[in-house]
Parts: sequence; structure tokens; C-alpha cells
Amino acid sequence: MQKDYSNNVGRERCLCQLRSAIPAAMACAEGEAGRLSLAAYSQRFGSAKSGGKEPLQDGGDIIGLAEAKTAELFSPELGKALRRELETRFAALTANHHGIDFHAEFLQGNFIFSLASTYAVPVFAWGGVPCDNAAFPRGVLFAPRRANTHKPFHVPLLSNAARRAFVSARAACAESDIGTGRQSEAWEALSEDERGLLRRAASEIYGNPSFLNRKMFHEQMSVGNALLWERLCAASLSLPPLVCLELQQLARDLLLLDLQNPYSLCSLILTEPQLTGALYARLNGERACWTHTQNGMERGTFLFWAINEKKQGERLCYSEKEHTLCGGGQEFSLNARDLTAALREGKILPSLYLAFMLTAAARGLVCAGGVFQCAYLPVMAQKTAEALQSCGENALAARLGVSSPLCTGALPLRVRFSLRQANEERNCGAGGMEILQAGGLTPQVWEQLGAMSLKDAFFCSLDYQYEDLMPQGEREENWQELLACRGGIFLPQEGLPCRSFA
Repeated sequence: MQKDYSNNVGRERCLCQLRSAIPAAMACAEGEAGRLSLAAYSQRFGSAKSGGKEPLQDGGDIIGLAEAKTAELFSPELGKALRRELETRFAALTANHHGIDFHAEFLQGNFIFSLASTYAVPVFAWGGVPCDNAAFPRGVLFAPRRANTHKPFHVPLLSNAARRAFVSARAACAESDIGTGRQSEAWEALSEDERGLLRRAASEIYGNPSFLNRKMFHEQMSVGNALLWERLCAASLSLPPLVCLELQQLARDLLLLDLQNPYSLCSLILTEPQLTGALYARLNGERACWTHTQNGMERGTFLFWAINEKKQGERLCYSEKEHTLCGGGQEFSLNARDLTAALREGKILPSLYLAFMLTAAARGLVCAGGVFQCAYLPVMAQKTAEALQSCGENALAARLGVSSPLCTGALPLRVRFSLRQANEERNCGAGGMEILQAGGLTPQVWEQLGAMSLKDAFFCSLDYQYEDLMPQGEREENWQELLACRGGIFLPQEGLPCRSFA
């Protein structure tokens, strides 16, 4: 009895730490929404409009651009399906770093979002991150190999030469760039079945002609996600097609449109010095924005990333006197003509803040996010409204709102596995490779997923979230035992063939 009491106290301490680290996500899971089934919760995204306010601008241009990009990448038919989906539910999942979603957290967020999708599953993934981002677009992710971590195991397929280049800016990889991991130490940690699955993934996703025949790396990641998604279901289950588009490039194209209208929200943000300066100060230090000090820009960037010759992002600071952005040996004047030219020449790309102002704040796109986005996107909108008010734009400020429901972060789909070195049985959230090994998702599993409550689904991820959020010195001594997932939907371990790539 004493042990049980001690465990309960320790678990509650862990939960308190998580409530402090990700308060919005935990409040959502533990509140009224947490009692909803995942299917009912996902369905609610369609009625969440700009925090209850009418959008400042018509979102039809987002739909048109997304349709055109989808038609170019895949087919006109799929482009029309995406249009129909966005016209029915003006929402997209924006939690993911751009890469092929072998990552369990990102992939299971895709599943939760798709529970209420009818014609297509729109995922607008952020590519303004290096190629070593959490999605690991340089290779494939497997279940953990060590007993003391829940982090996925990385197996590289591409070299690390361009690891710091932005996913959204670098050129496509060639067939000669793709290996099968055999030259890496990671190969030795895989089972024979995993090695076979890796060879097939390397050949039939990364080596697929539709993947290789792209000009940009972010386009290859979009194609790779579609190829993986098609193979994640057993033959008896059919889901709407996944359409994964890169958000930074989509934001670029939206901004080119907005710069033609001097009264659009983002034209005002960029070209009105009083408003630009107010934003620079008010959002300084906020998550997903920027942190500048007397020593310069220390985290993030202001409004844009400058793209250097290696396709890496350079931070930009604001000069109020000149109304320019400076950084990485470059300077950009904040006027419509010069910004349009710099965007067209690929010298700059919108920051995450600006991308969300273009999509969520200006046009009312519901941006379903992860454990951080559901908190920081409303703060972005609030601080932007305050800056508008400080400049006398009270009417515009009153109309500004965003909707960013929590979607990604739960890990209800589970797999059991053995840690050979530790002689230990473990379970973890199922990523793409684990689902393929289990033979794909079945109608029964899909029904269970839709029926599970949001709270139960999110609490399956507590050990994973805790490790990611808590510094090692601040963790409870036996946190893994205290937060271990004992529920969830467990996929088959043995007896089923790997899902075919053919």
C-alpha cells in the first residue's frame, strides 16, 4: 500500500511538471475536450473559425494555391479532392516538421486529424527547419533501441552533407545520394526483418520515380509522405489520400499576393514602420518568434529567414531607423517592391510567425497543431492585436483571431518490442515502420482509434512527452515507471507479413 501511495504521489509530481511545461495541451486533455472521442474531437475542427471571428481576408486563395500545388505534384483529380476537402472543412494540420512521417508523434497526429477528413487529408508541414529536424528527412525512424529513452532510432539514407540546409530551400536529392544504411552503425542494431523493410523503403519510397522526378527536396518529402500513407493501411481499410504540402513555400506564394494589396494584414505588418517596430518589441522572447538582445538575434528570426548560398537560413534583425532587415551579410528593405523581388529570387522565405499571420490570422485557416502550437499561435495573434491597437488600428485588432486546436502529441497506437541488449520488453508509440511491420492498420484498429477519448490517447504519450520536455536533472527518479503507458491500442507483433510496398 505504501508503494502504491508513493507511486501516486510521484506520478502526480510528474503531471504537475507537464502542466507547467505544456499547460494548454494538458488543459485540453484533462478538460471537457478530453472526454470526447478522437473522432468527435477531430470533427470539431471544422466549426472552429478564427477564435469565433470572421476572417480578415477570403481564404479562397489558399484553396486555389493548394489545389494547384497538389495537381502539379500528384494529379488534377487529387487537387480537386483537396479543394473539396478545404471547402468543406477549412482546416489543415500544421504541427509537423517537413519530412517523411515515419515519426510516431507526427504520423499519429495525421491519423487523428484524418478521422474527420472526407476527400483528402491536408497536412501543411513546416520546411523552414534544417534537414536534421525531428522528422529526420535524411532517413528512416524506428522504435527506440535503448532502455533509457523513448526517442526514435535514426537510420540515415542520405549523407549529412546538407544537414543544415532548410528542407524548403534545398534542391532535390538524386538517386545516387540514397543508400540503405549499410555503411552506418545503425544497420547493426536492426533485425533482419527491419533490414528488409528498410531496403524496400529506400528502394520504393526514396527510389520511386515519382519521388526522384522532383526539382526540390520539399517536393520529394511531400511525394514520399503520400507513398508511405498509401501503404499504412491493410487491404481492408481505405482512408482519404494524404496531401502533404510545404507550408513555408505556400506562405511565400500567399505573401506575393498580399504585397499587391497595401491594406492586407501582412502588407501593413511589413511596410508600416510603427507597426513593424511594435511587433518587434512585443513578440520578442515569445515561443516560435524571436529573441533579440543587445548582442543581436539569439533565437529565431524577425519576419523572414535569409537564405544563403548553402540554402541555410540566416537570422534577420530589424533596423527601425532604416526600416530594413539585416543579417548574414545581407540587407532587405521593407517595401512591397523589394520584398517581392527578394521572394521571387529565393533570397528570403517567411518566418513561422509570418506564415501563421498569412494563413490563420488573415484568412482564418484552422491550424491544428501540437503541444506547443496550440499555445503559441493564440499568443502570436494576441500580441499582434495589441501592436495594431498601439498604432491606432483598433477595428483591425478587434477582428483578429486564430484557431489552433491540439491535434498532435498523442500516441494511442502502440507496439511491444524487445530490447535485445537490455533483455527487456518495452512498448512505444507506433511509427511508420512499426505499422508496416504489423501489416498495416485494420478497420478494427481504426474503429478503436476513433472511439478512444482524447485524454486516454494523450496520456499514452506522457512518458514520451516527459522525456522530451524535462531536463534530466529535473526528472523524477523512476519517471519511466510512473508514466509508462499500459493502455492504448496495441498492434500485432508476430504472424502478419510486413505491409507490401508493391
